[in-house]
Amino acid sequence: MENGLRLINIYKSFGDTCALCGVSFDVAQGEIVALLGPSGCGKSTTLMLIAGLEMPDQGDIIWNNESLDGIPPHQRGFGLMFQDYALFPHMNVFDNVAFGLRMARLPEAEVKRRVNEALALVGLPDFSRRDVLNLSGGEQQRVALARSLAPHPYLLMLDEPLGALDRTLRERLIWEVSDILHNLHQTALYVTHDQEEAFAISDRVVLLNAGKVEQISTPQMLYRQPASMFAARFLGMDNLVKGVCRRVNGGYEVESDLGKISLSNSVEGNIMLLLRPDAVNLDGRGSCRLDGRVVKHSFRGNTCRVTVIVNQTLLKFDFPSSQPIPQVGEELQLSFDPHEAIQVFQD
Repeated sequence: MENGLRLINIYKSFGDTCALCGVSFDVAQGEIVALLGPSGCGKSTTLMLIAGLEMPDQGDIIWNNESLDGIPPHQRGFGLMFQDYALFPHMNVFDNVAFGLRMARLPEAEVKRRVNEALALVGLPDFSRRDVLNLSGGEQQRVALARSLAPHPYLLMLDEPLGALDRTLRERLIWEVSDILHNLHQTALYVTHDQEEAFAISDRVVLLNAGKVEQISTPQMLYRQPASMFAARFLGMDNLVKGVCRRVNGGYEVESDLGKISLSNSVEGNIMLLLRPDAVNLDGRGSCRLDGRVVKHSFRGNTCRVTVIVNQTLLKFDFPSSQPIPQVGEELQLSFDPHEAIQVFQD
């Protein structure tokens, strides 16, 4: 990668706790990358190191082929937006957005131009004189985003920026923030623990687990091909079944509680078999069949999650709620294409 951000083998410990253990990834110019993972996995620590608010114990952080080692935060030209927005309550909207520009000693005419430009970008062109304490949560979030964008940062880092909002508002703002960042071709690093948020906003996802990179992929590939059992479980795929895989007639055959399943590609020996929750049908399509009984169902808007017991194994499947919802106690015949529905991990 010629231009952009690169982290090379970053280690950072706090006392006896290794917060980051050999983290490496890159963000190309104009790319939006999501840092995704559970609480405590190292997401916010990564932002602090890139911003220069913490120093790595080992490794290097590169921007446009130059090391940031020794470069103070205010000289990096990066923006950082926090979950709590950190707006100044004694300042109005205009002065909040203008704060960083005035700290950089820009001429007041340029400050005014950039503030008005940033407020227009976030859909608040007439809010300059509003008191920030009288704004809704969504409006405060937009002001914080405008303040982050006004200095024209080389890299914008957003740390759980929608985490404090209710679900309905968060879902609407996900798309608005995504549109703003993409339309500006803004290089951005977006931290979240919410997979739907990461998938909707980012071009690529870096999945972190206990201070290590678990997988780097596009949102589509991360969901379609999780690289580990941790990745699968974090993405809500709980249908993991132990099995034994053997090579048979140029292919592979897995024996498990789901019966015998033939695969064209696999690993031999003890394996964990993942059956994707969205890849099973009720209409007979697919070469594999499973007989099961519904023990629970949960309506989730566009989908219905159905828990089925198959050979003493509980499995969860997602079906479109537009079709008849299987009822508790109902016997089902499930079908699937193993090449679409099955993934194998070495146990």
